[in-house]
Amino acid sequence: MELKKYNFHCNNCGLNYIQWLADTEEVVCPVNSAHTLDTANIEIVTKIGTAAVFSEHNKMEVIAESRPPGTITCFTSEGDAPNTIWGGTQLLWDSSSNDDTHPNPPAGMKGKIFDVKFNTNIWLKEGAIYHMGAVHGSWCRMSVYCSAGEYYIDNAGTPQLASEDTAVSVYIPKHYFRGDVPMGDELNTEGCTREPLPPGYFLRIEIFVPESDITSTGHVTIEIYRERTCLLPGETL
Repeated sequence: MELKKYNFHCNNCGLNYIQWLADTEEVVCPVNSAHTLDTANIEIVTKIGTAAVFSEHNKMEVIAESRPPGTITCFTSEGDAPNTIWGGTQLLWDSSSNDDTHPNPPAGMKGKIFDVKFNTNIWLKEGAIYHMGAVHGSWCRMSVYCSAGEYYIDNAGTPQLASEDTAVSVYIPKHYFRGDVPMGDELNTEGCTREPLPPGYFLRIEIFVPESDITSTGHVTIEIYRERTCLLPGETL
C-alpha cells in the first residue's frame, strides 16, 4: 500500500486542495464528493512506499522508533546455540585465559574472537562494551560475515557464493577502550539495520589487548530486534 499526496482543483469550489490519500482511496472534493474535479491536472506531489503501516481506518501509523513492526527488543551477551534460541557464543572475556583465542592478532597484541550466530532473522541496533582494568591500546572490531556456502551481494550488485567466511560489513573498524567502565561504553545509533541479518550470516566481535595484559576482563552486550525470543513448549526450529 502507498500513501500519496495529491494536489488537485475542484471546478465547483474554484479552489485547489492538497490531500494525503491511500492508493485505495479515490480523489474527491473534500467539501462535496459530488463536485467535478479538473481530472486532467491532478498532481501526485509525493508518496510514501509500501513500508508505511496503516490502521484499520486507513490512517498511517507513525512509529517513533526504529524497531520493525512485529519484533521485540532484546539485549544479549550471547548468540544462539544450534537448533534453538539463545544459549550460544558468550561475549565474555578474561585476558588471563586461553579461551576464544584469536588466531591472528596484530603485532604486539593478543586477542579474543567471538562468532555470534542467530537461527532466526535479527535486526542489529547498537551495543555496549563493559571492561575492567583495560590497558592503554586495547581495541575492538565488529563485523558482519557471510558464512562459507552462502551468498552475498558484491559492490557491483552481483550475487557471489562465499568460498570462505567473508566480511561483508565492518561497522566498527577500530574502537579503543581503556580503564574501568563498569556501566558500559555505549556505541549508540538512532537507527537499526534496514534489512534483517539472515541465518547464514553472523557477527564477528574481536577484542585485542597488549600481550602484557593478564588482568583485564570484560563483556559485550548488543541490542537487537527479533521476531522470536524463545521456543514455546513442543516448538522446534
